[in-house]
Amino acid sequence: DYNDDEFVLPDAPEGAKGQVFTITSSKGGSGKSTVAITLGAYIALASKEASRQGLSSRPLKVCLVDLDTRDGQHWILMGARRPATVIDILGNGGPTEENIKDAVWSSDKTLCDYLFAPKRPRSAKEIPHSFYAELIQQLRSMYDIIILDTSVNYLDTLQESVAYPLSDKIIFVSDMGRSSILGCTRWIQEEMHSEELGENAIPKDKVGVVINKALPS
Repeated sequence: DYNDDEFVLPDAPEGAKGQVFTITSSKGGSGKSTVAITLGAYIALASKEASRQGLSSRPLKVCLVDLDTRDGQHWILMGARRPATVIDILGNGGPTEENIKDAVWSSDKTLCDYLFAPKRPRSAKEIPHSFYAELIQQLRSMYDIIILDTSVNYLDTLQESVAYPLSDKIIFVSDMGRSSILGCTRWIQEEMHSEELGENAIPKDKVGVVINKALPS
């Protein structure tokens, strides 16, 4: 049972060492999901090559989680047909290691695993934030890198109460459009400098910015 009214972030399982990166934005079409998928593929493929050259003991295990719960498109972008989603994990009793393994979709091209968002936007209402917090912490014990691709509604409580606090790094994606740059400014003001957040404000050293679709000139 999950109760968001009494929600407290759970601890990761003992010995869990996975790092969590959150990719976020304030504007659709800025390339947020492209950055998330490309970053995951780059880490997985580069670590495989490093392992081949004897520079590391093994390739890193990477999982991408589509946290755009109402407009998740990873399964479309990856060409997955009739894949399982996080709804299946919830329906099977919660984010145990076994249930997660049954729900992940693996790509031979990117060498990453994927957990897809519900296909029906209304289904998102059935999944409480506490479930996602437990899922992310469980993934820390199964993967080296967990990449969360969020929605453009950066004030969504799922992001503020789960994704941002559990992240080791947060990457904000903007393109060169005026509205996108202004959105990036608003995000910095609201999430890093807002007096309302107090101690919950995101620290500067946790954040990076990607300027997408920019030409060298």
